[in-house]
Amino acid sequence: MTLPCPYFSSFSSSQNKKRNNKRSSHWTNLKHTVWFSTMDYLNPQFLVAWLVLTVTFGCCEETCRVNDGKPGVVGSPGRDGHPGQKGEKGDAAPVSDPSMMKGSKGNVGERGIPGDMGKKGYSGSVGLDGPPGLPGPKGLPGDNTGPSAQYQSAFSVLRTDTRLPKYRKPVTFNTANTNLNNDFNVQTGYFTCRVAGVYYFVFHSMSTGNLCLAIKSDILGDTSLGFCDYNPNARQVLSGGVVLELKKNMKVWLEPYELDNKSGNQMTPSDGKSVVFSGFLIFQRV
Repeated sequence: MTLPCPYFSSFSSSQNKKRNNKRSSHWTNLKHTVWFSTMDYLNPQFLVAWLVLTVTFGCCEETCRVNDGKPGVVGSPGRDGHPGQKGEKGDAAPVSDPSMMKGSKGNVGERGIPGDMGKKGYSGSVGLDGPPGLPGPKGLPGDNTGPSAQYQSAFSVLRTDTRLPKYRKPVTFNTANTNLNNDFNVQTGYFTCRVAGVYYFVFHSMSTGNLCLAIKSDILGDTSLGFCDYNPNARQVLSGGVVLELKKNMKVWLEPYELDNKSGNQMTPSDGKSVVFSGFLIFQRV
């Protein structure tokens, strides 16, 4: 049997008894085992030790309490639960501002100021050709001033005479390659303007000595356009040209002259040609 514990019996309670039911069963079995083992040997010293252990464990069965252990480590968070069911639709919130309440439709306002012009759009594709239009009215009669009615003038003449031309006299010519409307007279060496306009004149002359030629005209008066070349030891070509605005019946011609008392008419034929003189009308003055 178990002896009562005089020191701790006052602290035992029904709660401790219930808590230690399992523990009491264990110690009871232990006591029975020790008891039967002791009885087998009948050793007085062992019997005294057995009584001490029995008294000690018997008291602890009712009153002794082991200290609680330390709290464990915080576990990892658990998984999210399943979504809840959809709640019912709530009531509409009250309108606190009366101005936000929809009123009756107002009157049409005044037309606003036109806005700025927008950017130009992309060009559209070319449409199909339309049907031909009706013929227009007949035009007025012409005034004979078109290109087909304009006067034409051009000449190109050659001198093949081996004689030297005279100073301050027009150079005469022998052959006319081109002479529209016979505006140039090869015997006198004069070109006569038939219609007012702007003309171009040019000459090319062969020489084996000093040669000075001037383009003369009524429009220039006493002034002349002179061209000279001094080279007595070799053949040479002297050329000159000018654009003149002439009035009707004015004349143009070539004329040799002296410079610094030197001869200037050494016009020598080359292959039967000593000088070529040409001119033509650029455009007509109305």
